[in-house]
Amino acid sequence: MLHCEITLENIRPFVRFAQEVYVPSDRKQQLVQAYDHRLFYVINGSGSIEIDGVSREVSAGASLYWMSGTPYCIRPAEGTVLHIISINFDLTQENAASTQYLPMVSPQDYDPRRQLEQITFTDAPLLNGAIVIKELPELLPYLNAIIAEAETPEIFSNFQQSCLLSAALNLLHRSAALSRPYKKPTASYRMILHYIQSHYAEDLSNHSLAKIFNYHPNYIGQLITKCTGVPLHQYLLKVRIRQALYLLQTTELPVAEIARQVGFQNASYFSQYFKKCTGYSPGAFRIE
Repeated sequence: MLHCEITLENIRPFVRFAQEVYVPSDRKQQLVQAYDHRLFYVINGSGSIEIDGVSREVSAGASLYWMSGTPYCIRPAEGTVLHIISINFDLTQENAASTQYLPMVSPQDYDPRRQLEQITFTDAPLLNGAIVIKELPELLPYLNAIIAEAETPEIFSNFQQSCLLSAALNLLHRSAALSRPYKKPTASYRMILHYIQSHYAEDLSNHSLAKIFNYHPNYIGQLITKCTGVPLHQYLLKVRIRQALYLLQTTELPVAEIARQVGFQNASYFSQYFKKCTGYSPGAFRIE
């Protein structure tokens, strides 16, 4: 078994199985465990899915994720059929060449020694457990594209499926991370980020943004870090460097003036930080 720590941006998923599945309520309902990971999307119907002992109500639009070895049971509502997309996958390519399909087994028959990988995310801890999102229609196009690649394989189909699943898992994690701690704020985080991108040259801080959006400075700081992965000052520097790149390539303004326009009061510090971010001096991006 592969044991490793990994970051979300470094995964290379291997899609083992991708298909639309119909689960009727009259089918025998029992707990099973799988040796690879699971991503489900409910296309139609309703019912519940028990994951690791916790039952979650599901209906059309719901997205569910859990790692290998997790006991689960699908229970459609009485007299109905639950129509789902099932994606069975590894998070690495370690076993892509040796094992294509893996069976589901009862918890009594599950052998942990047959589990192919045990992954721990260091930067996306929500993916270390189960994720259930009631509505995430944005996920559906990615999953449909994965199924299309599986049904009609073409050159580099496995690579295409891996890229699509990486994007789908990123979307799933981002949606879960942003929805859990923050319940319908009066000004959304996107409004705050848009304000930063429009006023990057100003002296922005958690306190100044708190006054504008009527929040506590600590909340602003936590929200920005949660949404972007970095504190406000780092996010602001990224925005300023991106704008500086644009000005360097599209204008003949002196470097000191560009530094001032993007919010750096010290041209020397701007040049040092610019080189730290890009590996080049500002002048190297001038188009002669």
